[in-house]
Amino acid sequence: MSPANDRTSPRSRPLVVLVRPTDVETDSRAKKLGISLARIGYDVVVLGRSGTRRRREGRIGSARVTLLVPTSPLRDKPRRLVRIPVRRLRRFEKPLNVRLQRAEKWADGRLRAWDREGAYLWSAAQRDFRATYGTELVRLLPDVVHCHDPRMLPLAFAAAGRVREETGRTCQVVYDAREDFAGVPPENVTLHNYHRRLLRTERALVPRAAALLTVSEDTARALAERLHPSHPPTVVLNAPVAGAAPVGEVRDLRRDCGIGPDVPLMVYPGAATAPRGVDTMIEALVHEPALHTALVVVPFPHPRAQDLTSLAARLGVTDRLHLLPPVPADHVPAYLAAADVAVSPILRGPANHEAALPNKLFEMLHSGRPVVTSDIRAMSAFVRDHGIGVVFRSGDAQDLARAVREVLDDPSPYTDGERRARLVREWSWQAQEAPLAAAYARAATPGPARGSEPFPEVVVDWD
Repeated sequence: MSPANDRTSPRSRPLVVLVRPTDVETDSRAKKLGISLARIGYDVVVLGRSGTRRRREGRIGSARVTLLVPTSPLRDKPRRLVRIPVRRLRRFEKPLNVRLQRAEKWADGRLRAWDREGAYLWSAAQRDFRATYGTELVRLLPDVVHCHDPRMLPLAFAAAGRVREETGRTCQVVYDAREDFAGVPPENVTLHNYHRRLLRTERALVPRAAALLTVSEDTARALAERLHPSHPPTVVLNAPVAGAAPVGEVRDLRRDCGIGPDVPLMVYPGAATAPRGVDTMIEALVHEPALHTALVVVPFPHPRAQDLTSLAARLGVTDRLHLLPPVPADHVPAYLAAADVAVSPILRGPANHEAALPNKLFEMLHSGRPVVTSDIRAMSAFVRDHGIGVVFRSGDAQDLARAVREVLDDPSPYTDGERRARLVREWSWQAQEAPLAAAYARAATPGPARGSEPFPEVVVDWD
């Protein structure tokens, strides 16, 4: 990388800074992007938010990782809100600013309590993003700011503008849209003004981005129609790394459930909210008396744990429901492989659900297990077209039990080793590097590539 004080000369490898509003460890996509962009020919820094009030530095592959201490102008050290020009009165400046900041903090707390729709909270989030990331982002003088979250688009474009002003170099923004936020059902939106501001921000700023990435063809079409990007969205599937050996010992799913190898087991990994349809998996146990359900839930303990266990108790299937903590991202396919069937019971209706090809679909594919999915549009089409499983009617527990029984009776059509191996190669993260490189070439010409090197472990090595 070019020296930090060389503010104007071109770099042999352009610098990409990926900005995350939260941590990095839990975001497998951000980590894989950091590795791949370095392999393609960019220097990479991944900026995230520290949860320990301590700045952390590390590396993932050839990319640097920095977790910044969250900063709020209202909660951290007093600022000079008032400057007293008279020297003999300056001793009053600091106590006055302390009092003013206390008043600001009091007003901020009241506004947060009164703000039921999120208008103030949006502004507060923008203020805190600027305070936490702004100085560091401009100091790095990136050639590309890669934005993972629509809330951070204003920060990304403001930083790009500052870099252009200070260096005369072009600084582009790439937006990675992991879903179509306009497709979120109204009943799932808790802060309506906040959500409207988010959508307005996307509409205003995305057309200025050098590239728009997203996670499925259906989502790409929806975003293109709504946001009018400068170029068609590029699909970079959130697929696992093919051939990656898990780092460390993988937990045993059946041991975690307390069951033996001959007990029929279906498994679901991910969020356990009601729209994800996990209740249907519990209800299906009534129709298959020997079947067990493992829900590998995020977060853990899950806020709905009591609801789910109460439902199992009412149905008399408590002993066959297993709520389990998550495993590291690179362990998921191997962990799921101990089940008989991998299930995605997500409910039909919301546009985001219908368009999604989520990470869990590809984790299920890489596990080698037959896949049973609800009849949401994109995922069911993928499962049928590639012959990896069976589709059931969304929300229909009896039909889910029927689909699982069909797979248990004869899994061989869905687990052919040669065909599965071909699909794993085709639908792997490594296969996403080609469209990623094509999209990024519109933002900055890469330097020497390192793609011939083996794909490293997707684990941050902290200093």
